[in-house]
Amino acid sequence: MAIEDEHVLQQSQPKFNAGQDEEMEGLSAVGNQTDRTNITVHPDPNVNQNALYGIVADTSTNLPINNATVELFRVQGCESLSEGLVVTNAEGQYLFADLPIGQYYIVATKSDFLPNQSDQIHLAAQEYASVNIHLNVDENVNTGTVSGMIKDKASGAPIADAIVALYELTGSIETLTLITRTNAAGLYMFGNLPQGQYKVKATVHAVSE
Repeated sequence: MAIEDEHVLQQSQPKFNAGQDEEMEGLSAVGNQTDRTNITVHPDPNVNQNALYGIVADTSTNLPINNATVELFRVQGCESLSEGLVVTNAEGQYLFADLPIGQYYIVATKSDFLPNQSDQIHLAAQEYASVNIHLNVDENVNTGTVSGMIKDKASGAPIADAIVALYELTGSIETLTLITRTNAAGLYMFGNLPQGQYKVKATVHAVSE
């Protein structure tokens, strides 16, 4: 046997917060009784606002970049005004909400990457636009140097103007990469080298008496 029980909403006594002008009404349900209450609906002031969102990813791997900084700029005439900064999450995602109508672009930065700027995009009323951006690895960040001094084996004195050759090792294969000469103090240096294995060989011309 089915049992039906009718419930309607009944207005309880109004409640007020001290120091506030806004009235807060509580409602309760009472069986087989009917009551009415008036509810005032206010328009959302942000109803026509826009949002800009997207993903920051590594160009070489297309993987999302965590903790990348994304700055939003609004274009006004010849000026670009910063509207705020956010940081991407583990999925490389960012979001700017409640944006007025206007022309915008973003700039994404991350350590060990080169910064990148998006194209400009116009946001109209109630528009949710996606702008994905990719960052290239800064090759100069992960480079190193090979340096040292060429000395006379017998006396230990530094040798000036010695020819120093740098070889990159790939397994058992040696590939000549760079050549330089030592300075007056016998010092040499090779800079901006990518990660890898290297060997140095020095050649000293014999001095004829």
